[in-house]
Amino acid sequence: MWHPAADDRTLASVCVDVRAGRYRYASEALAETRADFALRSHRSLVLASEAAGSDLVERWLDEEPTPE
Repeated sequence: MWHPAADDRTLASVCVDVRAGRYRYASEALAETRADFALRSHRSLVLASEAAGSDLVERWLDEEPTPE
C-alpha cells in the first residue's frame, strides 16, 4: 500500500500521531530537517494534509506560541 510518507519511516510514524491529535513528534520531525529543505518541504506538506480538517495546528500554537 502506498503512503505519502514514502520511505520516510519517521514521517510515517508521525502521521499516525497527527491523526490521533498529537503534535509533539511532528515538531521534532520538522526540527530534524532544518538544513534539508527538500525533506522539510515534503514532511511539511504531508503533515499538513494529515492535519487538515482538525484543530491540531491551533492547539499546537496555543500550547507553544511563537515569538512575534
